[in-house]
Amino acid sequence: MPIAAATNDNGAVTLGGNFPGCPSLDPVTGDGTTAAAVTYSKGAVGPYLTHALVHFPTGGAATAMDRLAAAVTTCKSFSQELAGITVRFTLAPTEVPTTLGQSAFGVRMTGDTDFGIAVTADIVAVRRGEFVLWLNDMTVGTTPAGMVTTLAKAAADRCASRIKGC
Repeated sequence: MPIAAATNDNGAVTLGGNFPGCPSLDPVTGDGTTAAAVTYSKGAVGPYLTHALVHFPTGGAATAMDRLAAAVTTCKSFSQELAGITVRFTLAPTEVPTTLGQSAFGVRMTGDTDFGIAVTADIVAVRRGEFVLWLNDMTVGTTPAGMVTTLAKAAADRCASRIKGC
């Protein structure tokens, strides 16, 4: 059951939140961007699975993917406040099937806190035309199984079957 859902047609779409000191992960959208997203949770502390579909004006999806993919080289680590706790994240690229779209990338964000609580997020982004599919599997206290890589194919296939140009 979804815990949050959103659609937006005013150009300001945030993928994954605020990442201080990591500008390549800051919102990559602008005027003319539309999006829909849904987040599912197993409970108050997760795990959480977010699926977003963002439609960009002509040429925007490729630029957004370049920026997002740059995160694993330009932003190897950063700190973020989550529920009042500082989490220090490190980023590492992950393998993603290259057949999902014109481009695809994956990243694992592994976080630690002063309290010994682990926070892990597996992220996959796929560009199909001027659409970007964004999947984020986040857990607190455990290491996820990398569910988003498996779900990425289903999300790409569904997008292609339901939305013209995807």
